[in-house]
Amino acid sequence: MLSLVEEGTSFARINVEQLARQAGVSKTTIYKWWPGKEDIFCEAFLRHASEALPILGYDAGNQHDFYAQFLGRIIEMRAFHRTAVARVMTGLALEHPQIAHQLNEKHQQPRFQAMRTIFETWFLERASKDDITFFLEMSFSLIYNFSATTRDEDVVSLIRRLFRTVFPHYAELDLNHP
Repeated sequence: MLSLVEEGTSFARINVEQLARQAGVSKTTIYKWWPGKEDIFCEAFLRHASEALPILGYDAGNQHDFYAQFLGRIIEMRAFHRTAVARVMTGLALEHPQIAHQLNEKHQQPRFQAMRTIFETWFLERASKDDITFFLEMSFSLIYNFSATTRDEDVVSLIRRLFRTVFPHYAELDLNHP
């Protein structure tokens, strides 16, 4: 199903009959496991997302290296979320609360929690957990919000400015970053 969307087929034009034919099973078998094509897409997307954008354990020897990896990860996340399959998933999440819940629980929150844990490891000495959570919530909103700006450089610039504002004791990490 994801390959059909990647090839340019509109999600609305994909039907369960096609999916059953591709899988070599009956429509009844499909409906036995999933209520509809939206749920099939959601499951396929979540599997694809965990492979294409795994939760990273940052391999940094110091705060500067970690910060550089974090900024690189932002660009990777934005690129992933601009793909055709991610745009379809966003649309489904807006229309179906249960799909939005799955997307948040299985894709967004694990990545958010991993980043928060890493930020707490590196910055908790001079920043509160609330500051770290605020910074990451704002950063994630910029990653997923494509109406604010379409250029990765602009988003990274906003996140860098936010970093310097929320974590003034660590501003030199950003100021020394290329």
